[in-house]
Amino acid sequence: MRNDLQAAVAHLEAMAQNAIGAAADADMPEQQKTALWAEYKALDTALTALREKAERERGCAYCNESKHLYHEAGPTTRMDSYMCVCDDQLEVELWQSGNSGCLAKINFCPMCGNALPSKYKPEQPKIEWDAFIEAQIQKAVENHRNNNGEDDNHGA
Repeated sequence: MRNDLQAAVAHLEAMAQNAIGAAADADMPEQQKTALWAEYKALDTALTALREKAERERGCAYCNESKHLYHEAGPTTRMDSYMCVCDDQLEVELWQSGNSGCLAKINFCPMCGNALPSKYKPEQPKIEWDAFIEAQIQKAVENHRNNNGEDDNHGA
């Protein structure tokens, strides 16, 4: 994903430079220069958005280095109050309120919006769809046979 963003930024930068270079042509009609300037502004806006996306994907000190979102020193280091992002969790320890703490699963950094990769995602079982569908059909056929067999026995 990162390489795709870098390639897109490089391509749009080249297009923007071409638009500015072409607009610098003294013999070009004013209407074409205006159109090229509008193209350059659109490319510049797209470049800004892509650069911001690349920056967000890098993350920040809070999600990459577990920098404290909040920190207050306690009487001892062990009794400090803090809040930080640890992997895909928000960890909170508040000694001022009687040693209350919690961990909360979060998907995005609260400071930069970066998606947090979960190190603890359970493996999802892979479903063999053909076997699953075949089993469902087999169950339906058995249920149908059982229902019809019961109806025949009760009617006799």
